[in-house]
Amino acid sequence: MRGVYVVALIVFLIVILLLLHPFDRGRVGEIRVGFAGYNVPGHIAYTYTIFSGVESGILQASRGENISLSFNATVRRGTLHIRVIDPEENLLWAVSLNHSRRGDVEIPVRASGIHRVVIEGDETSGGFEVLWHTS
Repeated sequence: MRGVYVVALIVFLIVILLLLHPFDRGRVGEIRVGFAGYNVPGHIAYTYTIFSGVESGILQASRGENISLSFNATVRRGTLHIRVIDPEENLLWAVSLNHSRRGDVEIPVRASGIHRVVIEGDETSGGFEVLWHTS
């Protein structure tokens, strides 16, 4: 009978450890360790120990306008991808970073509607700040 209690205690402790583990798993397959920051309209900024996953934001833009995008990324390992996608799911602009970099780009809008700014981490460590608006 004592063996049943020992097994139950071990199972209980394992469940507690799993619940308190510092990994923040967002969507299926995502890993976020030490993930801190914010995602508000026109501005996404996070720092992290490990980030494998996706953060995204949206903006309304009309044909003939430009999307002004600024980024500042610290990449200690892995790869960080930043993409801008139009309403028809066409890639307007992209950069893949495996080292720290900052930049400013003007992206011509070819189709009116909701555009997405997508930031994807691939086992990366560091942080990023991405800001955007139409001009």
